[in-house]
Amino acid sequence: MSVRLIVHMHAAPGQSAQFIASVKERIASVETEPGFEQYDIAQNVASPEQFVLMEQWATEAALEVHRALTATRPQMGTPHRVPPTVIEQYERA
Repeated sequence: MSVRLIVHMHAAPGQSAQFIASVKERIASVETEPGFEQYDIAQNVASPEQFVLMEQWATEAALEVHRALTATRPQMGTPHRVPPTVIEQYERA
């Protein structure tokens, strides 16, 4: 069953363009991981320093492999990102 993550992130003030570039670079590397299905970034129109990342993985096991790989990399968006980061996990109903 597919697993979807919704990740709420914030760029540092005045660094939205750099944040987007950093995230897109990471997305390009993630697309080759096993079980990858989708990775998108969206920017809040009213608050341009707020972003939502939407990930989809084929299985929970694929997501766990991704998480293990992510733990070996610098945090996504750094140094252009500021707290808080909120991660929500969903499964298809």
